[in-house]
Amino acid sequence: MVRTVKRVALALVASIAMVGVVPAGTAFAMNEVNCANNNDFLWVSVHWASGPNVTYCFANAGTVNMRDKWGRPGWLVRFWTGNNTVQWHGDGRWQPSSAVGKWTTYEFPNHPGGVQMDSISIL
Repeated sequence: MVRTVKRVALALVASIAMVGVVPAGTAFAMNEVNCANNNDFLWVSVHWASGPNVTYCFANAGTVNMRDKWGRPGWLVRFWTGNNTVQWHGDGRWQPSSAVGKWTTYEFPNHPGGVQMDSISIL
């Protein structure tokens, strides 16, 4: 009986130790989706080195690289947060310092060509 209790206790301790050693991992699944007039999504208007503004929509928490195929950052013109809190990375830091809240349109009236952006995140 004592031997069985010791084995169960040892197995329990080993199980707890394994949970502490093997992290669960974080699932970031931010992905591009069809806008389809869905205001819940993050809508991002951006233009590249040349060309017109293009609108992309994203869903789910995570970060998306916003560089063109040559590695140049995009120019963020405006975004609609939808049912998300959002930050973008540009000028070497996440901006703004606190996330833009849900249901907010964010534009750059002092920068008609937009602001440089490396990536954007739904928090």
